[in-house]
Amino acid sequence: EVRTATAAEAAAAAEEEKKPSVGNNGEPYVPNPEEISESIRTILAEAEGGGTTPPSAKRVHKSIQSSRPNWKISEKRVAKLLKKATAARAAAEEATPPTP
Repeated sequence: EVRTATAAEAAAAAEEEKKPSVGNNGEPYVPNPEEISESIRTILAEAEGGGTTPPSAKRVHKSIQSSRPNWKISEKRVAKLLKKATAARAAAEEATPPTP
């Protein structure tokens, strides 16, 4: 099954490319929580069709590190933000009524 990106996902990907990945003096960039959360949401959206359980913090951390090699983030920080993101997604899914 081939999955195409929606307009919102394409816009988010384009916005991600605009963000700096290195600090002003060439040192590793420390992203703010919103930048990390956006990357996590993107990864969760990509993984949505793959299975029932969300990816682990370790897997999400590796994915972020591979797509943003200059970002300096810890797996623990990713785990905290991943927990918030999955809780928010679950709450949003509960609030959405099922389609008949």
